[in-house]
Amino acid sequence: MGRFGVAGWVVVATCAALVGCPGELVDPARFTACPDVPKLVFAKDCLGSGCHGKGDPSVGLDLESPDVASRLVGKKTIGGLALLIDPQAPESSAIYTKLTGAPFGSRMPLNKPQLQPETQQCVLDWIKTFSSKAKDGSADAVSDAFVPPTDASDSSAPGRDLTTDTTKFGLGGTSKCGTANVQLCEDFETGTLDTKTWTVVGTAPTIDGAQVARGQKALHILQNGNGASYIRESKTFNGAPAKYFGRAFVHFATLAGPPMNYAHWTFIAASGNKVAGEIRLSGQYQNGKNLFGVGTDNGSVGGTGDWTTSDNDPKNNPAAVPTNQWLCIEWMHDSIANETRFYWDAVEHPSLHTTKTINGGNGNPYILPDFTNVWLGWQEYQTSNIAFEMWLDEVAIDPARIGCVL
Repeated sequence: MGRFGVAGWVVVATCAALVGCPGELVDPARFTACPDVPKLVFAKDCLGSGCHGKGDPSVGLDLESPDVASRLVGKKTIGGLALLIDPQAPESSAIYTKLTGAPFGSRMPLNKPQLQPETQQCVLDWIKTFSSKAKDGSADAVSDAFVPPTDASDSSAPGRDLTTDTTKFGLGGTSKCGTANVQLCEDFETGTLDTKTWTVVGTAPTIDGAQVARGQKALHILQNGNGASYIRESKTFNGAPAKYFGRAFVHFATLAGPPMNYAHWTFIAASGNKVAGEIRLSGQYQNGKNLFGVGTDNGSVGGTGDWTTSDNDPKNNPAAVPTNQWLCIEWMHDSIANETRFYWDAVEHPSLHTTKTINGGNGNPYILPDFTNVWLGWQEYQTSNIAFEMWLDEVAIDPARIGCVL
């Protein structure tokens, strides 16, 4: 896993959060009051080799240097799902909730017993000190706690708005591709596909104005039964190890459903050199519900197999993929770190975050290809006579995260 800036932690790091950090958490029973959390808890349990010392802090999180609070207070978790320390709502601080039940991602400490309630309370009490300082205006309160910066792990270009406020997405307005300043942006406004950029696979989509996210036209896909109908581009890829971000507005009119009992479908996928298989943004229909998923079909020797991990966010209560509305879907593929991410309406879904070792495969390392292409559209794999219908609009590709406002 690569090193990121403090605001871009891949996992919310708390005391003893990483497997392999030495020591046991301080036993609260040894104290008549809570210990100094940074000096007696972080320092004892979080500074071992490969953890969070100042020399080479794991995922950029330094819990050893002075003024630990400046690296926690008001700073976002990955995807902006919470603040690590939230002075206005201490009980919602991710550094605490990840200890008590993990509203997203894994509970901490990872792969270890849950911390004693007394210790959890000590961490919460420490967090609450920043709440009181913020309220009484004390000089040592963190000055910018209430304006957390953009999450650096998103690699967002300067000035890009990664807001989750859907009212700012510009739906129904004019196309923004002309001013997006990204590597590729396709709004379909010309009414025809540029064959120098796009190749059609399977049933040819059309371009119309029946449904549009922005502008006057969008790509319309209608696939009768199983099979493929999508467009592929290789213009933005050169087959070298790289990290890229994608963004597309997606409108599903019909998805898999009765009389089918199960279906697996893909709407975005990338592939390339080095290893076989597509890296898929997909979905599965089962138990009467379509859920987004990510996965691959790499069944070659040494590959992780053919697998899809289904969405589980919010934790244990994932929303079904909606129809008849526009969704902003973003994704990140990193063939250097062998990592993927998925965002829905600018909110990351941690359950769909994959790494070389954390994925839905067979235990082999999940190695991503060095990308040569990406496709967008539709493919469904089970026999069906359903007419699958969807629209795509404002498709963008860039080395930095794009967001839903551009």
